[in-house]
Formats: sequence, structure tokens, C-alpha cells
Amino acid sequence: MSVVNVNPNNVVAINQLRLGVQIGHNMIRTFGLNQNYQKWASDFCCKLIRFFDYQVNFNYPTGGPHHICQWNEATQTGVFDWASVDNVVRAIFSVGAEPLIVLGMYWGLDLQSSDPRGYVPPGMSVDPITQIPRPVTWAKYCAAWVQHFKDVGLPVRFYEIVNEIHVETVERANNYMLVVNATVQAMKSINPNVSISQDRICMGGGGEGNPLLDYWLTHNGVDLDSINYHQYNCGTIDPTNPYYYDDPTIFNNTERDWEWQPNALLAKAAQTKWFNARNKKLPIFNTECNLNSAWEGGTDRRQQLMTGAVWLAITLRQEILQEVSYHIYFTLAGSYVYETQHSSKPNDGLGFGFVNSDDGKPYVPYHVYKFIGNNLNLGDTIVESSTNSDSLRVLAWKNRSNLNIMLVNKTHGPMSVQLTGVSGSFSLLKVDESIPSPIPDPNVDRSPITATVDAAQPLQLNGYTVAFLQQPLNNLPLFLLLALGALILWG
Repeated sequence: MSVVNVNPNNVVAINQLRLGVQIGHNMIRTFGLNQNYQKWASDFCCKLIRFFDYQVNFNYPTGGPHHICQWNEATQTGVFDWASVDNVVRAIFSVGAEPLIVLGMYWGLDLQSSDPRGYVPPGMSVDPITQIPRPVTWAKYCAAWVQHFKDVGLPVRFYEIVNEIHVETVERANNYMLVVNATVQAMKSINPNVSISQDRICMGGGGEGNPLLDYWLTHNGVDLDSINYHQYNCGTIDPTNPYYYDDPTIFNNTERDWEWQPNALLAKAAQTKWFNARNKKLPIFNTECNLNSAWEGGTDRRQQLMTGAVWLAITLRQEILQEVSYHIYFTLAGSYVYETQHSSKPNDGLGFGFVNSDDGKPYVPYHVYKFIGNNLNLGDTIVESSTNSDSLRVLAWKNRSNLNIMLVNKTHGPMSVQLTGVSGSFSLLKVDESIPSPIPDPNVDRSPITATVDAAQPLQLNGYTVAFLQQPLNNLPLFLLLALGALILWG
């Protein structure tokens, strides 16, 4: 028997976490028109939606990339398709979220001005020595975004400067830092309230590690506004590859990723180092996250199964306890038909999305996101909870109206759980291994399981499980409760 103890009166942390999602490829272009996409984001109380500049006008699988800007190197100005940009940005605000716009992609990987992938706008030249755009050029390109949103009255705050820059050497770190210095200064001169960061400031890259953070702090790198990072706990779908990890290793890694790792200065350590150098505690954003980053040879089917739900619950629990501010799930939706029939390297993977766009039904990880998004608010109190089981993870919190308890069973075997420290009835919502396989079928119900349970009775978990227990809080002051009781008793 596994025992879970909850002490609702002992506050151990204050929640900082808000949930978001990435949209990509066709999702960006059609987000403003697709009511399903908007509803799926709204239903989990999405607060941040991330997208890449160069993908705004993507039209897969036939159209390919069409960058929204045609740059004129001579005049250092661009012609932008702002109508397409505004369409998605307005839709993002309409669902209660804010956009996080990534300006640039993968610099350091054979970047050329004629790059068909559109990682820089067509017409923009690349410095032949550094192989990235010149600081003044990129600063003007990025500043144009801020100026446009200021002109049309859209309160866009969040930006990242280049997705997953490759900075394995000090020379590359210096080249990139000079670009970002000029860019941040140009953007903030137009709107000082924009929040700008970069996802490689605390991550490794290649055998030499990551010199960017140390170099930044000792060579007058501009002030950033957050520590951003990406998290994937596996990198291949080939079980013979040493970078393929089974479920228990993935679950353990997502908890260990907060410790020091060789060649990677991760988010919490980077936050501390930045504070020691600049006397400023930056918030932490996980701006791209899923179980497995593999895509070229196909995706990892476990991302849509209970493995993915358990991994996500453990990851979010860690981020809540570590005071992370935003978590961006990669990505909102994917097509089973496209992945299995039209992919250049099809396998049994289902893409990265946690909603299947073919039948409109969520996969099990989405239900984890939806419960937490709707029931965990900024400033909610995390209360003391513990368990005697190494196979179980627990998190408890109070919002204004409910006591909430999340239980995560990391093993395939059944588990019996006894709650202590609480009493009475709880509403139960859970996903477990009894939910059918995520093959699209309109006749198959993949909804979470709901019930009412008594805290005095053991709770049975069926293998991999993420369970949420909820009980209304009695928020009336004691003297009002006594008065109400007397009124009822004496009429």
C-alpha cells in the first residue's frame, strides 16, 4: 500500500507557472481562421503561444516556406506581409494568450542569404566571415516588428532572438552576442516594455559545451529579460541508439535535468549565475518541450500515449516546484494521416501535437495540461505533500475554491494509494492505461475517467496514471461558520 500524506495548512511554495503551446507550419497560417485550434488552446487556459517568424506563411505539404519579409539590403528596410502576422497575433490574444515570437532560426548551420528554408529573409545578406546577419541589419529587421505592433496597437511583449543558435566556440558566442546587443537596444528604444531572451543562454551545444552565458556576463552582453531553455528527454526513435531512453530513464531524466549536467549549464544554475553577476533574478521560461525531439526519421509514438502523459505531469511538477514561469508544449496539434501517409519517412509516430487534428480528439497528455491549466493559477499556494513510494509522485495545491492533489504512477503495475491528512469526498479525474490507443476513430472515446471517491478508502491506480483529486475549500471565516451553524440549528 502506497501512502500519500497531504498537509493543506503548510504552504511550501507559491505557483509561478503558466501554460503555453507552440504552433507551427500550417497552424500559424490558419490559426486565425481555425476555430478548433483556438478552442483547443482556450480550453486549457493557454497563456503563451510561440511561433517562428519564417513559418507564418508556410503552406505544407506543397507550398514550402514563404518568409513574410522581402529585405532590401541597400536601404536596410523590408516589405512585410503584416496582414498575415496580425491575423495570427489577434487570434492569439482572442483566446486569452500572448504571442512569443521567435525572430530567426538555427544560425550556425550553413546559413546563407539564399537559404531556401527562410531562416533569414530573402534579400538579406550574411556576413561572409561570421556567417550570420550583420548586427545593424538584424537589429533593424527585429525593430520593424516592434514598431509595427506599436503602430497598430497590438501589445506584443515576448520575443526570442534566433531559435537554437549554435555557439560551440567563443568566437561564435562573440559574433552572436554583438548581434543581440544591437537588436535588443533597437527593439527597446521603440518599446522598453518588450521582454527579450534567447533559448541557448543556458544550454549546451556540441562537444565543447556552451560558452555563451559566461562570455555574455563577462563581455558586456546586453541585459536579457528571462532565462529560456528547451527540454527534450530523448533524441531518437532507434532503440539501438545510445541516445534512446526507455520510459523509466526518461522519467528519471526529467527530474534530474534540474541538476548540473556535463556540457550543459541548465536553467536554475543559469538563473543563479546571472543573479550573482547582474544582481537581477530573471524568470525562467521552458519555451519548447516534449518527450522526444526526433523527427527526421519519424516521431516517437510514446508522446501521445500514457508515457507522454506521465512524463508531462512529472515535468510540470518539477517546474512548479522550481518556480518556472512558462511551459511551452511542442506542439498544439498534429495530423495522424499526414504523419503515417504523407511523411517522407513515415513510421508509427503521431507527430508532436497533443491533439489529433484529423478527428479533433485530444490525446491523453492534453487532459493533464487541461486540468492543470484550469485549476492552477498564478499565485496559488503549493502545500506540503509526500509519499512513501518511489514509484509515485504527488503535488498538492490550493486555489481560491479547491484543494487539488495530483498523483502520478510511474510504473505499469497496479497501485493502491491511501490518502492521509485529508478526509471527505473528492471528485476524481484521471487518465490511465485503460484509455484506448490513439488511432483516430470517431467511435472510440479517449476522454478521461471521472468519479467521486472517499479519502478514507484506498484509491486504485491502473498502471501508468495521472490522477487529479479535487475537493471544495471552505472559505468562510470561522465566526461566520459558527453563526451560520447556530442559525441553522436554532432557526
